[in-house]
Amino acid sequence: MSTEGPMMRLFGLGGAGSKIADSIYVSTGEGFSTILLDTDRAELEALSHAEHLLLGESRFRGLGAGGDLEAVRMEARESHERLVGLFEGVSIAVFILGLGGGTGVGLLPELLKIAYERNIRTLVFSIKPFAFEGQDIQRAAGISAQRISNVGDVRFVLSNDELVGTTALERLTLPEAFRRATDTLSAAVTLLWRMVNMPGYLHVSPAALLQLLTEARGTAKLALARASGEGREDAIFSVLGANPNLGLKDRTVDVHAALVGICGGRDLLLSEIGNTMTCIDEHLQPGTTVKVSTIVDESLTGTMEVVLFLFREWNPVVPQEGRIEPFPSPLPASSGTAEAIPVSFTDRSSSVRITGGGRSDISRDFLSSTGKKIKGRYSETNPIYYKTEALDEPTWRRKRLNIDFH
Repeated sequence: MSTEGPMMRLFGLGGAGSKIADSIYVSTGEGFSTILLDTDRAELEALSHAEHLLLGESRFRGLGAGGDLEAVRMEARESHERLVGLFEGVSIAVFILGLGGGTGVGLLPELLKIAYERNIRTLVFSIKPFAFEGQDIQRAAGISAQRISNVGDVRFVLSNDELVGTTALERLTLPEAFRRATDTLSAAVTLLWRMVNMPGYLHVSPAALLQLLTEARGTAKLALARASGEGREDAIFSVLGANPNLGLKDRTVDVHAALVGICGGRDLLLSEIGNTMTCIDEHLQPGTTVKVSTIVDESLTGTMEVVLFLFREWNPVVPQEGRIEPFPSPLPASSGTAEAIPVSFTDRSSSVRITGGGRSDISRDFLSSTGKKIKGRYSETNPIYYKTEALDEPTWRRKRLNIDFH
């Protein structure tokens, strides 16, 4: 694998995540660098498009993890060197996984640790199973969601029911329902990739996306509308205004920033872009930060697609007077582990920027196998800077600073 890796890389974890990631890889014309990771040989081999990696051949014999999260995490730790190589040159890592099984949830924390050690920004899309799949799998999905609720820079928790739409489910067969859910999320993530990699009237540069992910750390929501043919603009407005699952109605009260992508063919009109933004602005709260990207894709002539990434957390970086904080850049895998990682935190009580920290600070927010947060030792932590004053861990705890390590 090249040492000058792609700016963005997509990771499909487990059976569900790999299927969706493979679909995204195809929809981008094999342009979105994609890696599929699973413990089930048959499921991986059925996805013949994107590059894939089978984990735990001796432990799981290629038959899957059977929901054993701890066995998967142990395998990930033992496969650390293989996994590190997947992050070479990457600045943004996008993870997709299902919450009903065990492979994706078991792998995610270990992969995120590798990403954080290299200062790579991360987006996590986790998918809950359909309601009709039964209480047992729903219960397992709920436990899995709780285990990974605090990991990843920007986190989306979606359900297959939301991705399809409850009314549409009544008219679909089982294979069609799964295909519809996959296609919907695939369209959204594909649009994100297109925002950075394809031309348009307005453009989100890679640096701008990195900055956005730095400032919007936390849970987020997804909105999506697609329409074709005559009247497509009105159809887009109807979906955004009325769809309770993927629209904007009653879903923007706690949204502080939004990234909007509008995609179409050569026939995409500036008036359509303007009218769509007017519709979106009417649903967003006053003062919401909005960043817009438009994409022109020849294959979408006659079609218009709109995707919104709605961020509930928004902490713009404001440099302290007299100094400029360096913008983080990824560290190559071959460079080893960094002594300190430039991570930014927020003191919510005073809105003063807190910077600093190292590996032990970040790893503290990961969950242990017991579900408790991992605590680092004071001697292993790097200084936390508060109002330009370097504080050790006992000091900032004594000052009762509310520090969110994500």
